[in-house]
Amino acid sequence: MAAGRKQQLVVAVVAMLLVAGAAAQDCGVGESTRDACLSYCSDDRNKNACCRPMRNANMGCLCNYWRKYNSVPFFAKCAAKIRSSCAIRMAC
Repeated sequence: MAAGRKQQLVVAVVAMLLVAGAAAQDCGVGESTRDACLSYCSDDRNKNACCRPMRNANMGCLCNYWRKYNSVPFFAKCAAKIRSSCAIRMAC
């Protein structure tokens, strides 16, 4: 039973990442930036690869997606970390 729940959670997270990836493309952030930012949020690697492209992103668009995932603790912390570390002054 626990294995089934774990598998459902993994599928849900993967689905959210796919949706977030598609959303990021619409906001002026490519897959490589998304991957770098997820890596940065997980283990502090790739800060520059995450932050540099964020300067050209459509922040209003990204904030809309960040709000949608705010109920998922990892994504909420990740968005806050990116805004803080990358000196993004727009509050979402």
